[in-house]
Amino acid sequence: MRFLDSKYIKPILLFSFAFTLVWSGWFMRRALDRLSKVTGSSEMVDTQPTSTPGKVYDYLDRCGEEGRDVLVSIYRFEDFIFPFAYGPFFFLGIVWFLRKGFPNRKYLLWLAVVPLLGVCFDYAENFSMIRIIGSFPEKITSASMVGVYTLLKWILLVPSTLLLGISFLLFLRNRNKHSKR
Repeated sequence: MRFLDSKYIKPILLFSFAFTLVWSGWFMRRALDRLSKVTGSSEMVDTQPTSTPGKVYDYLDRCGEEGRDVLVSIYRFEDFIFPFAYGPFFFLGIVWFLRKGFPNRKYLLWLAVVPLLGVCFDYAENFSMIRIIGSFPEKITSASMVGVYTLLKWILLVPSTLLLGISFLLFLRNRNKHSKR
């Protein structure tokens, strides 16, 4: 993790934060609006931590052919890039705040791997959904894995959000302690 010692980590962290905000606030919102115009709902199956093959196929059936086409384009573009946006932000944010807040506890840096694992499951989920939609209405056996990928994504990303917030608060607390001395 030598690159984390460089002077570039702070600008990269700020860029990844801005990229995440713009991507989630602008691009993902527009993609969900596009989906809503076609299906009447901006709901995507991967926003719920629990999913079963039955729920996935019912959802895809309700979307209709045009809705499924929109979903594939979202999974291939907007939802493909989104983990690339938030992953580095979570990773670098956790690393930076823990390093600044706890410079003598480098073992804590391993916690930054948690959001990267979440990103891996997000991609697995997206690729699985593209495959399921491509074979729809045929039911494929790998559809059962989408629910597992989604659940693991949420199990890893919710604590990552908390970890980022807590590491930021601890960074601020420790920074204030050291500045008062």
